Amino acid sequence: STHCISSAASDVYKRQMVYSLNGKLEQSLEVGRLNNVDLRQNSTIKNSTNTLITASNRTLNGISVFSVQANNSVKYIADIPTNLDEIYGLCMYSSNTGNYVFVNDKSGLYQQYKISENNEKITGKLVREFNLPSQPEGCSADDARGELFAGEEDAGIWYIGAEPTADNTPVMLQGINEQLVDDVEGMEIYHGTNARYLVVSSQGDDSYVLYKISNNTQDVKTPSLEFAGKFNIVSDLVNGIDGASETDGLTVTSKALPGYPEGILVVQDGYNRLPQQPQNFKIIDWREVKKAIK
Repeated sequence: STHCISSAASDVYKRQMVYSLNGKLEQSLEVGRLNNVDLRQNSTIKNSTNTLITASNRTLNGISVFSVQANNSVKYIADIPTNLDEIYGLCMYSSNTGNYVFVNDKSGLYQQYKISENNEKITGKLVREFNLPSQPEGCSADDARGELFAGEEDAGIWYIGAEPTADNTPVMLQGINEQLVDDVEGMEIYHGTNARYLVVSSQGDDSYVLYKISNNTQDVKTPSLEFAGKFNIVSDLVNGIDGASETDGLTVTSKALPGYPEGILVVQDGYNRLPQQPQNFKIIDWREVKKAIK
């Protein structure tokens, strides 16, 4: 599917919006105040496109679940309740043990739910809990390696195993410094041909940091993050597109898409200036992003 999925909130209604890659609004689903969105596509998901989308729903303090239909339209399926007081961030993880959703609370509590579905009947089972010291939000999982990277907004980036049977003690990989300026917000893994990169929103200085993910430490089970570059998204005055600032969420893919042979980075832009409008999203060609890699 060549669609981008986002969430937006207002005092009147809460919408899940689906855009094509050319910026055209395709759908608007009123399902609640959604915060973070993620998706997985694999053969264990038994619907017509083998795809599940989940989102943290701040109206319900639960997990909203969607599927993608054969015609590429997004369909709301169900909500999975949680016992979190203030649900916030979310990301998905898939392995040979199942499909999972990680959600967190502003208190620092993380919960991991195993998602089961049969003919679009969705259930979620709480299989694990762990804590970060203070408010988290963005996270990203590597399905092949069973790794979860989680951002603590005022502190840095943590690692923990993604399997529900993994140790429940997170390991700090990267603290706040002159390169990573709090708040630490959205993050996602770019799977390149020869390397993996964690792309992180450094919200405090309106920039984005690239870390090369390595598994060459003495403890081979714990990856390391090596600073690989930093960049800003600036205005394209020729095409009348402003830059991006105060980014909360982002996503990235290395899959070839129409016009983007090496994939894309999508970021939320907190202030839309050209023209002066509410926040929106910017699509960046990965070929431009990789110019920042040192």
